[in-house]
Amino acid sequence: MRDADLPAEPEFVPAVPDAAAGELHVRHRVIKVRTASPNSCTDRGSQATSSESKAPVVVASRSPTKEEDTPESRQTSQVRIITSVLSKGGKSDKKSTRRVTFTQVVLDRHTEERKVEWPGVKLSARDKVALTFGEMLTDNHIQAAQRLLCRQYPALQGLEAPAVGHCEDGFAKMTGKALQILHNGNMHWVLSSYTGGQVCLFDSLGVAMTPSLQIQLYQSYAAFADQARNVLTVIFPDVQRQKNVFDCGLFAIAWAVDIAEGQDVSRVVYDDRKMRSHLETCFEQGKLTPFPRLTSRRKVGPTKAHQISLVCRCEQGGRLGRMERCKACRRIFHVSCLPVSPPRDGTWACGDCAM
Repeated sequence: MRDADLPAEPEFVPAVPDAAAGELHVRHRVIKVRTASPNSCTDRGSQATSSESKAPVVVASRSPTKEEDTPESRQTSQVRIITSVLSKGGKSDKKSTRRVTFTQVVLDRHTEERKVEWPGVKLSARDKVALTFGEMLTDNHIQAAQRLLCRQYPALQGLEAPAVGHCEDGFAKMTGKALQILHNGNMHWVLSSYTGGQVCLFDSLGVAMTPSLQIQLYQSYAAFADQARNVLTVIFPDVQRQKNVFDCGLFAIAWAVDIAEGQDVSRVVYDDRKMRSHLETCFEQGKLTPFPRLTSRRKVGPTKAHQISLVCRCEQGGRLGRMERCKACRRIFHVSCLPVSPPRDGTWACGDCAM
């Protein structure tokens, strides 16, 4: 089997009954930072730039080439990331074991035989059933929607495959207007954005951020942190809440469409009875349009904010390097800045707490 025959992104395990309760069990990931560039996910092959590449290549040809950001190149890139993680999974500690197990499931699902139902977004018959019959959206649905978004709004940064945030290279660092749907590691989809000078997180459950999600956010939006205090402020707009534990992905996509259009989603009330059928229609037509909404407008509650701290003052600039969370103060720091050897038990302490 060739790399190009493999699907572009893995699927996450189906949703647990109580998504909020799942926040107690957090999966940690090792991530790095890359520099983002404007998306160019065009249907044609003109001047496409691969967002997964650390050294983007601009192609002027009208015909697809190996360097272009085509679905096939994305598939190859994703499988290489996944197999790279597996090749480094020789450690026996619990954290490494969980990481290898997660990645093995991802690779297994990449190799499954697929039947394309919507050629424009390359979703399978199983994906269609999940969308139609009320299941939680998988990363196949999420990335299909993000591909449509980056075709329709090529100036937006981000919109990478959600699984990239859980791999060692991690998401690219944003430098301008950006959208990125994130998986928090506990069966829940959220939307992050940078618009109007603010980093925002839109959450249809309103649960606490997991450490995995905080690290993904800092990695993506580090350029917008307060460099004097080494903190990243994340705004939590008051938005519509989902009525079950399965619709988080629908809300994340709906918000992304409206934000890309310049809308204030804090006052929007979507008609959740029509969201699935609308997304299915969008996939069939190969274009995302604003989701159905009710005529009433929400009364907006207070806006909350959360600060993600970074201990290091190393001023590494564009590439932060490997990041971990201190087991004592819970702040994030650079592993490369510590004058100590990595702990065998997988728990880390910053320089202040280790003394």
